[in-house]
Amino acid sequence: MPYELISHTADYAARIRAETEEGLFLEAAGALVSMITDPGLLSGGKPVTVTAEGDDRADLMVNWLREILSFFVVDGLIVRISGIESLTETAVSALGTAVPFDPAKHPVYKEIKAVTYHAARAERAGSGWEAQIVFDV
Repeated sequence: MPYELISHTADYAARIRAETEEGLFLEAAGALVSMITDPGLLSGGKPVTVTAEGDDRADLMVNWLREILSFFVVDGLIVRISGIESLTETAVSALGTAVPFDPAKHPVYKEIKAVTYHAARAERAGSGWEAQIVFDV
């Protein structure tokens, strides 16, 4: 055979917990930023509104994180979400601050390529909320 299949880990997963559904979306955004760089090193920036839609909560969570990741990948901006303006089972809108990414100031911890649907979930868990998201790295 001219090729051989080798084992390769190309995913990174996170389980996020919060007391409220709004908190779950805030924590998920914070987790994504923390995987990319040190949020404590982010300062300044400009106000932005981040919105996403989905067919259900899991789809919404994936699209929400994809939207935040796209600011980084497409525009070179790290978005810190400060508050959820509105949230339904299929739509979210939030206020945040978009900080220009500077590789001299901001270390890159994980190079996240995509937010995947693999094992994605966002649901009530006991008295709170829980999400699981897999990232392609």
